[in-house]
Amino acid sequence: CQGSDQAALRDALPAVRDSAGVTIVTDHESARRDSPTWTVDPDPVLSIGNFDGPETSFLEAPNAAIVLAEGTTVIQNGMRGLFELRYYNNRGELTRSVGRWGEGPWEFNWVLGTYHLPGDSILVIGRDGRFAVFGPNGEGVREGRRQLPSLNWEPGALVDPRHLALEESHGIREENLLQRPRRSYRIHDLVDGTTQTVASVADAWQLVVPRPGAIGVNTYPFTPRGYFAAGSGRLWVGQSDLPEIKGFDAGGALVTLIRFTREPRRVTREDRRVWADSALAGARLPAHVRMTQSALDRMGYPDLMPYFGLLTVDRLGNLWVQRYETSWDEGPQYWDVYTREGFWTALVAIPEQILPRRARRHPAPRLEIPEIGDDYLLIQQEDSLGVRSVRRYPLQKGAAGEKPGGANPGSR
Repeated sequence: CQGSDQAALRDALPAVRDSAGVTIVTDHESARRDSPTWTVDPDPVLSIGNFDGPETSFLEAPNAAIVLAEGTTVIQNGMRGLFELRYYNNRGELTRSVGRWGEGPWEFNWVLGTYHLPGDSILVIGRDGRFAVFGPNGEGVREGRRQLPSLNWEPGALVDPRHLALEESHGIREENLLQRPRRSYRIHDLVDGTTQTVASVADAWQLVVPRPGAIGVNTYPFTPRGYFAAGSGRLWVGQSDLPEIKGFDAGGALVTLIRFTREPRRVTREDRRVWADSALAGARLPAHVRMTQSALDRMGYPDLMPYFGLLTVDRLGNLWVQRYETSWDEGPQYWDVYTREGFWTALVAIPEQILPRRARRHPAPRLEIPEIGDDYLLIQQEDSLGVRSVRRYPLQKGAAGEKPGGANPGSR
């Protein structure tokens, strides 16, 4: 929406500042009169990665993708025994490949993350603390090593060029018990090496039961999870069964609190039936069917689904919050967009036909939108043969009053 529309929406969504200086924004959906809707064009303007072309067109594992100012798309292609940054022009042609697998200069194994820096440089950080900065044309600018916390970190996210957000899963501790592990979020200073914990949230409910020769982990139906995203000087953390998302600055201070008034979807009898059928369909042996049914009977079902799903931050600093959906939902996938200050600004509809395979039809959906720009989305795709690609889709920011087609987002 335009500036005047955004100002009107901010006026309709009251914000208060408490005694600690935290901006609290209450998101009232009823205040969104003539709310703007952004849509994603289902026809990509660029597609990189295929099986039939030259060897340079095949992507083994596109773990990150970034669009530079001149339209160059940089893809971090890496897996065990492979690391490289590939630079593609606007026609999808490979122009340069830099980096190698290993422990020598400009080499990496087990990359923690690949990030965009000001000036179109690319920062790569390894799990061992090794880092390298590559220039806009892939030239090596600087490399070295930084001491990272010696913990089991998941892939991180860059809060700003100096600060790295790290997520740690504390894992399962006991068997034969319905339990809920926690996730911790820390901000690590890449310059002075200090690390501070800023939040800890509960993750998915799981029933852990002993099985012959193994441990069975059963995920609680419609379980809430812990989510985070970072960028433009903010770390956002949410626990999806709580109607709020917290925003921290690079120093670890809580500065913004987004609160939802929208009621989550109720779990219906049909929802329970479909969930059970799906879980039992994945059990191939009769003994596994019996154990799965026993786990479902022990866990039961919640009354409500989570408030939200995945989080991500676009290149402009906006927070994107996915509306919770089940694995059998159909139609567009909906995301709410909030400004860096926590004000709602738009609803985004992503067409179902361009959703990544694991974005919806997966027990634990993964974020496979590596980057969102001012007017595009990069989405990782995977076809029925497992061939990976990265595609760029135009993002169209509609004016106030324009509505998407498909399912009613209010029911999601």
